[in-house]
Amino acid sequence: MKQTVVIVEIFRTDVKSTVRAEECMEALCARFPEYRINFDLEDRDRILRVEGEFPDVDGVIRVMAALNVNCERFPDDCVVFRENP
Repeated sequence: MKQTVVIVEIFRTDVKSTVRAEECMEALCARFPEYRINFDLEDRDRILRVEGEFPDVDGVIRVMAALNVNCERFPDDCVVFRENP
């Protein structure tokens, strides 16, 4: 089976509520429908994870900035190999 490289970009945010996280996810999913996106608001850094073949880091930061959300990429990303079905 062929494997696909999936990169998980991790961002530190100032999103504090589930409602705000849902608003951000809606905007990000509208702009980047091919990405898997989720928040971890339990983490002290209020983590945003964006998963895709080649996530547009600057684009994610721009969308978040347009929503008046501080968003900073963690320096290291994670590469995951997935098998195509």
